[in-house]
Amino acid sequence: MAAIRQMALWPTLRSRSFALLVAAVAFSLIRARDQPGLDIGIGGTTATIVPGDLLLAALFVVALLLIARERPSRWTLAVIAAAGAFGLLVVGTGAVNGAASFVGGAKVMELAALGLGAMVLVRRERELEAVVDLLILFTIAADAVALVQFVRQGGGRQASFLGEHDFAALAILPLLYGLVLVHERRRGRRAALAICSGSLGV
Repeated sequence: MAAIRQMALWPTLRSRSFALLVAAVAFSLIRARDQPGLDIGIGGTTATIVPGDLLLAALFVVALLLIARERPSRWTLAVIAAAGAFGLLVVGTGAVNGAASFVGGAKVMELAALGLGAMVLVRRERELEAVVDLLILFTIAADAVALVQFVRQGGGRQASFLGEHDFAALAILPLLYGLVLVHERRRGRRAALAICSGSLGV
């Protein structure tokens, strides 16, 4: 519990823009079908707008405003331009293949807002560790749910609240982070928390 109380996540939430990034990451880890949604008809298909969509859109706008204010380097602008061109290609390709493909492409490209937000808002080790903290907390919660499912169902792989493959993909991130800390011989309690939660999930 001490390791959880001392996480870097809590102080970073004082920044509204970083809190928005954390919220967007958190809602991206929750399946859309488990979030409340509003159905909107688009060209013969239905798009469901959930809170995660709104947070990603807000993060995208905030990131663009920060980029415009800070005047990033040419290299950063080149990366953003390349990613933007790829995003337009995905959405455009979907649009010419029908409304359902367009909605699917747009939903996939929403997640690019996470990358843009991370590029703009994660500048120091403290911010990186705050994002890792969130992943650790979600992994611990998923572990707890999966353990209950494991006992009730008499063994086997469990989906927790993520789906069994997404659960394993999430859990491996804290596991790898913990192994890096062990390799660097620092922060033993944090490394143990990350490795234990990640290993159990995987």
